[in-house]
Order: sequence, then structure tokens, then C-alpha cells
Amino acid sequence: MVEIAETLGFSRRPVIDALKRLEVEQFVEIVPQTGVFVKRYTEEEILDHFTAVMALEGLAACLAAERGQPEQLDALKAANRELEEVVSRPFKKEEYFSCNRRFHYVILRMAQSKKLMSLLPAQWNLNDFFLTNISFFEQDFKRTIGEHERIIEAIAHRDRDLARFRMEEHFQTFIQMVKQSLSIRR
Repeated sequence: MVEIAETLGFSRRPVIDALKRLEVEQFVEIVPQTGVFVKRYTEEEILDHFTAVMALEGLAACLAAERGQPEQLDALKAANRELEEVVSRPFKKEEYFSCNRRFHYVILRMAQSKKLMSLLPAQWNLNDFFLTNISFFEQDFKRTIGEHERIIEAIAHRDRDLARFRMEEHFQTFIQMVKQSLSIRR
């Protein structure tokens, strides 16, 4: 930690605080008297993570259907149109993930849940961490856009159960692709 602080020109306290935050967010592991290491995850832990995020996202969609406002629905539709434009151009992974995250963030805001707002963004960061450490998988982007449209429709109809189901169905598709990518990695 001393080396990092000196290299960056900071005192040790902000470096220690930053590393502790990374540990809390499960990116690194701090081993006393030894060092700081990027946390390694098993395939099962990665899939468990995405399954837990699926449940949280399903709840967010359910609450969005109940609590969302009409102008937020317009923002959700706009986010999906933007994603559709992104996938119509030559593929840029960062652009796609950023746009997709925006879509899910609108749903999170619609849910109006402080608890979910405190949980999901950190989980999305861990999603990105996992996805950058596994080879990118083939994805049918038109299918993703269609899944998003079905989620939007369920939210628009204020159908809590269907919104949750559609979101979890969307994540199941994603989890299957991650599983395939992990099995190819072996």
C-alpha cells in the first residue's frame, strides 16, 4: 500500500480506504501482512452472482411496474431505442454495455427502492468485472432488444408478476450465454 501511495502521490489513508472499498465490493482480497490480490472466482461463484442479480433485477422490474411514472416509461423506451441503434452499428463492447446498463438503471429508478438502489449498481460493477475476464460470448442482439420490449410492455401494463417474469427470463438467457462462455474457457 505504501508503494501505491508513493507512486500516486497520495498519503496512505486514501489508498487504504480505496482498497477496503474494493474489498467490500468483492474485487480484491486483502490478506494481512501479505498483500492485496485480485479476487478469483470459481465458475459456480460467477453463476451464483448472476443468479442473485437476476432475482434483484426481477424485483426491480416488479416494483417498476407498480411504482413507475409515465415519463419514466418514456425514458425506458428511449434507452431501448438507443440500444437498438448501438447494435445496428459495428459492435463496440463498451458502448453496448453502457447502453444496456442505462436501460436497467431506468428500471431501477422506476422501482423507487432505496434498498435496491444501494445493492444493484455495485452488482453491475461486479458483472462488468466478470464479463471483462471471460471471453465475450455470441449474443443475438435483436433478441435482447425484443426481451427488453417485452419487459417494457409488462411494466407499461403495470403487471408486476409478468414484469418480474420477463426480467428473470431475460437474465436466464444471459446466464446461459455466460455458462457457455465459461465452459469454452476451460
